[in-house]
Formats: sequence, structure tokens, C-alpha cells
Amino acid sequence: MSAGTATSLAGPGKAVAGGEGFFSLRHDRGRWRLSAPDDTRFFALGLHPDSSHGGFSELEIAGGQRHYGRDAQQWIRPDRRSSLEQGGFNSWSSAGAGGDPYCHLVPFSGAERWDQREHQVNYLHRDWEHCLPCADDRNLIGYFYSASPHWLHAQPQAEWRGPVYDPAMLMSEAGRRKLRKFARRYYQTTRDAIRRYDQNHFLLGDRYDGSVLLPREVHEEAHPRVEVFSFQDFRDPVASVHTWHRLTGKPILLADTAPIGTFSNGDLAWYGSLIRKLLANPGCVGCHLVAARDELNEDEGRFLAWQRVNEAAERWLARLA
Repeated sequence: MSAGTATSLAGPGKAVAGGEGFFSLRHDRGRWRLSAPDDTRFFALGLHPDSSHGGFSELEIAGGQRHYGRDAQQWIRPDRRSSLEQGGFNSWSSAGAGGDPYCHLVPFSGAERWDQREHQVNYLHRDWEHCLPCADDRNLIGYFYSASPHWLHAQPQAEWRGPVYDPAMLMSEAGRRKLRKFARRYYQTTRDAIRRYDQNHFLLGDRYDGSVLLPREVHEEAHPRVEVFSFQDFRDPVASVHTWHRLTGKPILLADTAPIGTFSNGDLAWYGSLIRKLLANPGCVGCHLVAARDELNEDEGRFLAWQRVNEAAERWLARLA
């Protein structure tokens, strides 16, 4: 069965979406879950180095060099594999390494809320389409579209550009209809561009910011055109996952999260509590922990603590199999 072609449950525990021999989504005993290509249960315990995301442009690389003052390759490609193994993680939030499972951020748009350089993209232009040649990669879980898209909000550094859609337009029915048309075209275009080349991997949609307003028209138009709703939340990620699973009925991926501020050993208890609560949510299929470049070092104590939490999660999932 090709990802995106199934819209209803075929039977208890049967694959709802996913290409044969690739990652699949299942709905079993009232909860959503991912299955790995070998059909084993898979909860995405992902690590996301915050210096690594898909689709680096020459401008972004040059900006990174100016900001960090060193070779851009040093912040794009940290020592990823050792960090994954030592921490007991099973996947990357972006651009895999060494044959590990991963998700990929497709560069449909570089104009995230925090990006102060990129202009808005004309999503309604009929020639606007793009996809990456990953169709046969069995380690790929699925595609993200944009990290923290600024539908109605803009960060101070990007105020010159403004949000994707003028929030004042939501005050009228005509403005809401226009937003719905805009969102429908956006999700149709992204879906069709990927499906033109790839029928095997999941459409994970935008990594929405769980702490800001997402207009109803946006998530309603995304609903039939993505397989998973993805969120990043650094304030109350458990509440975001609960709210959006209840609202959409779809599987939810917590695509980026971390405790507010810099990681410390005390925050490892926060991570353990987070994973336990997410595993108890029938809609959650994974959690990607953000780790800054400087935190991916040889701190054995931190790696071992992460590993204990993640191995406990794997044992809990094994009991459900």
C-alpha cells in the first residue's frame, strides 16, 4: 500500500499508510503507532541537533559562517552517529547519518518565523513545486515542509517580512475564505509535488509552533493532505500533543522540544517525565529532542541518562507488541 492512499482503517493492527518495506502507520487497540520497515513497533525517539535542518542555501551557509566564525560544515555536520548511539536514540529529526532512520525537511520555503533573511514565497504560483530524490530510502520516515511557519505571527527579527497571512483578514468571512483557499493550495501543492516522485514515505506536514495560534482554516485544509500532524513546543509539549490529537484524530509527532533554557543534569528528569506522558497518549508516535551543537559532546553522564530513559521507553513498547 502506498503512503497517502489509505484513508480508513483496514482492520485491527493493519497498516493504514506506508509503502511495503518502508515505515508504516498503524492503528491498533485505540492508539496510533509507527512500524519500522521490518514491521517492528517504532516510537521515534529522535535527536535534533539545532544546527542541522534540511535545505541549506548558500545564503544560509554564509550566514552560519559569519555567525559561528568557523567552517560551516562543522555546524551542519556534528558527530551525529556517536550522539545517537550513546544517548539511546533511534532516529534523527533531520538528515540521517550512517543508515539511521530520519525525517527530512523539504525546502519548500526558507521563510520560517525566526528567519530574518528570506522573503515570502508565492505559494499560489502554479509552477511552485519541489521534491527530493528520496523515494527508495528505507531509512526515511517522512517529509517535513517548514519549521515553525509563521501563519499569523512573526518574530521581531522578521517583522520586516510579516506573517504569511494578514491576521486582520480573519475579521471577515471573505478573509477567512481567502485563507482557506490559500491553505488548500499550499497543502495540495506540497502533497502533489512529493507524491509525483514518492509514494512510499509519510507526509509529516509543517512543524507547527504549538505555542501560537493556528487558524482553523489551516489545520482543516492540512487534515486530508498529511498523514501526521507535527509540532514543536518548548513550553507545554504534552498539552500540545493532547490538544491536537483530540482535535484532529491524527497521529501526532512532537517534532522539536527541549526544556526552556540550556540543558542541565536536572532537566533529564524533565525528559523522562515527558517521554512517559507521551507514551501514555494514544496519538503520539514520537518525540524529537533538540540538542544544541555544544551539547553534543562527550558528557557521558548526560548520554547515559538519556540512554536509560530511551531504553525504558523501548522496553515499555516491547510489552505492547
